[in-house]
Amino acid sequence: MNLYVDKLDGSYIDRRESSVVFNFSECSDYQFGHMVARELFKELEGTSGLTRVFGQTYIEAKPKELKKTTLLKRILSAITSTRDKIDFLLYIGEDSSNE
Repeated sequence: MNLYVDKLDGSYIDRRESSVVFNFSECSDYQFGHMVARELFKELEGTSGLTRVFGQTYIEAKPKELKKTTLLKRILSAITSTRDKIDFLLYIGEDSSNE
């Protein structure tokens, strides 16, 4: 991702606890930024074990096993192995980047 930051003024990498985000929201030329981001997205495609999200001004890359649905399934499995049933469950997400 560093190579793409070098190509694109105003872009930066945001290293989060469970993902890495290439952000081009502060890029002065949105079309060029989007083109560079598309190149990065395609390059990340061949990386196994990685989930990619292409947002409006960012690309997020995170391990597949860290998807919220996967973690939720593991948690529910652990809970249901010790209890008969779950009384209430609320699962909320705002968009595909929350998946």
